[in-house]
Amino acid sequence: MTAKKEVDISALIEQGDVVRDAIRRGGLEAMKMYIRAGESMVSWKDGKVVFIPPAELKKMLAEEGES
Repeated sequence: MTAKKEVDISALIEQGDVVRDAIRRGGLEAMKMYIRAGESMVSWKDGKVVFIPPAELKKMLAEEGES
């Protein structure tokens, strides 16, 4: 067995770009999952719950340079 490398969570949090990038990647992957399922994604905008249809999700991914 190989030993797992210990991660200093506090140091990662101080590096805001690492956390921000991880959250962004997770969001993009979630969008792709909703598109594949043909389902609208629920989000929060201007204090209201909104449903984003797959076609709109595809446009958003294209704007991010994802496909």
